[in-house]
Amino acid sequence: MYKARGFTIVELLIVIVVIGILAAISIVAYNGVSEKARDSERRADAASIAKGLTMWSSETGKLFSQMNGGNGSSVDNGANGWFDAGYYATPSTRTILENSGYIGKGIDDPRRSASEPSRWRYLVAPCTSDVSDNRRLVLMELERAPDEPIAQQVSTLGCNSSYISSYTASYRVNYVRMADAR
Repeated sequence: MYKARGFTIVELLIVIVVIGILAAISIVAYNGVSEKARDSERRADAASIAKGLTMWSSETGKLFSQMNGGNGSSVDNGANGWFDAGYYATPSTRTILENSGYIGKGIDDPRRSASEPSRWRYLVAPCTSDVSDNRRLVLMELERAPDEPIAQQVSTLGCNSSYISSYTASYRVNYVRMADAR
């Protein structure tokens, strides 16, 4: 009599189920690592922007409000609004810092896309409404929100500008980094 060799259907199904479970675990773990990596890049970008702003103010001897750039509601409120957008004829904060050599080229959120143009971007906001207060906040959205809510982060820094509450409500920002050139 001929003895059959091979696997039974039950054995094959068990192997397929085990492989499926391992694949699902791997995908979930990979997604978490990817989010952390993108958030690390965002934090590094925020630190570079804050450092560039501080260097610009220190080396030019000007207040941030005197930076003729950014897309704030008025020219006397420079270095405000979207980091990479200008306001009418003024250049963006990014352009000023890149052209002056205070930051390198290529600071861009790793998830920014044309389908969500106002998400995954960096914002710059005055710390207070006092134009002589030479502090700016770099705001952004992290995929893994920090334990401390944005309002608490901002309050800890001693900031209370109306721009901050507007930006946090409109653009889902949950992380802040300060540029302080006082």
